[in-house]
Amino acid sequence: MSHLEIFIINYLIRYSINLTAMSTTTSRKSRRHKLCEALESDIRRRGLRAGDTYLTATEAAELLGVSRATAHRAFQQLAAKGILRSKQRAGTVVGPSFQPWYDTPAQPSEQIRILLVQQRIREGHFFEDLLRSLHETLPGREVTISYVPDKGAFEFVQEILDQSPERKTGYLILGCPRSVHELVADQGLPVVVLGPTYFTAADLPSVSADNKQRGHLLAQHLLDNGHERIALLMPEMWIPGDIEVYEGVNEALSKNQVAHGALLLRNTPQEKKALGAEIEQLFSQPSPPSAIICKQRAVKAVEAALAALPSGAGKDVEIAIEITDIGPAYRDRYTHVACSSNLRERAERASELLKQLLNDEELEERHIRYPVELVKV
Repeated sequence: MSHLEIFIINYLIRYSINLTAMSTTTSRKSRRHKLCEALESDIRRRGLRAGDTYLTATEAAELLGVSRATAHRAFQQLAAKGILRSKQRAGTVVGPSFQPWYDTPAQPSEQIRILLVQQRIREGHFFEDLLRSLHETLPGREVTISYVPDKGAFEFVQEILDQSPERKTGYLILGCPRSVHELVADQGLPVVVLGPTYFTAADLPSVSADNKQRGHLLAQHLLDNGHERIALLMPEMWIPGDIEVYEGVNEALSKNQVAHGALLLRNTPQEKKALGAEIEQLFSQPSPPSAIICKQRAVKAVEAALAALPSGAGKDVEIAIEITDIGPAYRDRYTHVACSSNLRERAERASELLKQLLNDEELEERHIRYPVELVKV
């Protein structure tokens, strides 16, 4: 397992545990139970099986930000269930009672490769849901995750394709740049995009939320609240979903016959310093925005930047988050949109499409778009 994969897994498991630790109403017993569940999920994320070496309780405590005593109690509880056990000279290993759902034959006839850009990683149990969906829909296939770099993505994926074994391979793409979409489309491979596609590779089958509707609903909500100047903060590297959100925002502004200049579009890195400078520049204008649409990962930086504005200029600015699978930390604080289908359901649908392609079946529907709805706070 690469250092990048370990980092991502550790981030996801830390995120899950931190949310548990934040709850002051949860009992110690409940927190320990949730910690045990999170540790079992981590074992599955790492693809471990009975007898494989796992973290020690001390390592888990340091990694997850909990006390050693709490980690030891959780390990004891898992040991009692046979999920973990101590082995002389080997430390902690996965126990015989752990039954992974991802067991595959020694030499599967087909494999599934997930091509994923690191920056598009979702929080929570996304990977577990995705992998479970693939294994349940396509049992007996080896599943491999390849983290595609932002720079040199085309060359990276081309090398993967050149080195692919003789056995049949299906590909699931998440958040990759245009060059990757075009490359796999040109080769006629069994591919499904979990998310929207680029116009230049529009024939690739895809499963996603309705991103244009996403932008339209948020912009309409802000207009209904009386906002006449709206800032839309987008990442430097756009993907099709970002383009569709922008189109939806513009569509709402046009429908309401809003004056030219009502939308302030900014492409900016998500780092706190860069966003802070952008917010400062926006509010130095004669007519600053009274509302901001941004991605979830930018919210903390936006909050800090608004709080730092002189004379409390940012305290009444309304923030709307433009992703469909918002984390619980923001769910009750900011207006956002929710998809009619959760990540697990969308992953299952993508797995079904990939299964049809691997079986050389004709797809009845190539682009599946799930509607979204506005969630006000």
